[in-house]
Amino acid sequence: MKQYFKYIWYLLKHRTFVSLYCFRRGLIWRGLKHDISKFNPKEFIPYANYFFTDDAPVRGKDGYYAPTLATDVKFKKAWTHHFHHNDHHWQHYIIPKDGDLGGFDILSMPENAIKEMICDWWGAGKAQKSSLNIKEWYKVNKDKLILDILSRAIVEVVLEDWFGY
Repeated sequence: MKQYFKYIWYLLKHRTFVSLYCFRRGLIWRGLKHDISKFNPKEFIPYANYFFTDDAPVRGKDGYYAPTLATDVKFKKAWTHHFHHNDHHWQHYIIPKDGDLGGFDILSMPENAIKEMICDWWGAGKAQKSSLNIKEWYKVNKDKLILDILSRAIVEVVLEDWFGY
């Protein structure tokens, strides 16, 4: 039961940081609705049980975790639900090709979704008290992000503009 209280506390901190940064960048609606789906029991319960129990996975020093490596099927379903309902995740734009195991198409992300994604990275780092700043986080993790050329260029331009990347 205590994992639910820990998770709600983390989720409220994360949403507050992301919302404030979105507001600063003129993304008012995106800041208000950021990660609302995480309050849905389909996501809330599996996330709390996955991240806030004694056997929770440990994030790397870079704050990154690979949800696809999780063995908890309930968490994997919650993660899939989350990125399908939140367009600020790059995974939202990956389309599996029928009959081509491992094949996929990559769609371009809208610019405001990219900006919210960057606010999300920043807010997650703040909520987790990461020692990396957003520029360092991106340098360490950029090869893990499957983005089309245009989306990656926008990410890097926004990072430069906002953080001097």
